[in-house]
Amino acid sequence: MANRAIARVALVLQAIYIGLTFGWRSWLQYRATGDTGFRLSRAAPPAARAASALILAGAVTGLVGTAGATPSARRFSATRVLGVTGIAAGLAGTYRAQLDMGRSWRIGVDAAERTELVTNGLFQYARNPIFSFMTAVGLSSAVATPNRATVVGAALLAAGVEVQVRLVEEPYLREAHGEAYAAYAATTGRFVPQIGALR
Repeated sequence: MANRAIARVALVLQAIYIGLTFGWRSWLQYRATGDTGFRLSRAAPPAARAASALILAGAVTGLVGTAGATPSARRFSATRVLGVTGIAAGLAGTYRAQLDMGRSWRIGVDAAERTELVTNGLFQYARNPIFSFMTAVGLSSAVATPNRATVVGAALLAAGVEVQVRLVEEPYLREAHGEAYAAYAATTGRFVPQIGALR
């Protein structure tokens, strides 16, 4: 793979990732339910707004870093090919996990809303596979085209995911699903199997 191709493929994959996992998935949700699934608003709690801001900033910063990669950051290496492969795998995993959520898929949380607790598909292995694969995309982007922007973007994204999961998603799910969520969380890792179970 030529030097320039590394950065170009990484950039194309990131663009596809954003379009597929947010735009296309929202359209599928609207077609199936009449609702886009977006639950982001200025009325959201501070933690939810902070998480959204960090995740968005991380994604944009990483994309800008990939697009503006210097010649040294485009240089071919097996590690950078591995980074591109990681972006592709993260893209596929994120989309698969979104599909596994079915009609319960949301971006953001409405505390007054009650959706079905999803424990099938990729969710049988980890409680937050969407966020796991999103983080993998950010980290893989920094590996594929390493520079300050992609590294900062990956860090911001990971921080946003942590805030969203620990301070927004988990409290909501405990409140909404009570013992069912407690039993699920006690046997299923937070981001990867076996790690982060709530016992």
